[in-house]
Amino acid sequence: MKNNLLTEAIKEVNRKKYDAYILPLTNQHLYEFTDDVDNYIVELTGFTGDTATIIIDKKKIYLLVDGRFSIQARNEINDRRIEVIDIGSNYTIYDFIIEKYKKKSVIGLNPKLHSTIYVEKLNEFVKEMGYRISYDDKFLYKEFQEAKSKCFKLTSAPLFYLDKKYVSKS
Repeated sequence: MKNNLLTEAIKEVNRKKYDAYILPLTNQHLYEFTDDVDNYIVELTGFTGDTATIIIDKKKIYLLVDGRFSIQARNEINDRRIEVIDIGSNYTIYDFIIEKYKKKSVIGLNPKLHSTIYVEKLNEFVKEMGYRISYDDKFLYKEFQEAKSKCFKLTSAPLFYLDKKYVSKS
C-alpha cells in the first residue's frame, strides 16, 4: 500500500525548495514517548521504535535510528522510498548531512519539535559547514491535522456531576 502522507511530504519538500527537512520523533512538548496521534514518524514511515529522526529530501525519506532499532526499522519499513540509516557515536546526523547534501543546501525544520540546545547546535553546524536553515512550523501541518482527526471521533456522552459531599479540598 502506498503511503499518501509520504508522497505529500516529498512533494512539500520540493514545493518549498528545501533540500532536506528534519523531523524528530518528539512532539511539540518535546515528549520522547509520543502517542501515535503525535508521532509523525509512525504516520510517515510505519516505524514504531522509541527513538528516530527522519530526513525528508526531494526523492526519499531517510529514517535515522541507532543500533538498538535498526533491525526493527528494517522489518517495519516496506516502502522503497524509505532508507534506514544507522547512526550512533561514530556516525551522526551531521555526518549524514555532510555526506548527502552540498554546501548551500537548504535544510528545513520545525523549531517547536526540537530542543533549544539541538537548534543552537544545528545553527552552529549549518553556519560552519555552509548550509542554510529554514524554520517552518507549518510543514505538512494540514496533512498531520487530518491524520490526527481520524484518531479522534468526538461523541456526545453524558456528563456526571459529583455532589459536594464527595469532593474534597486539595
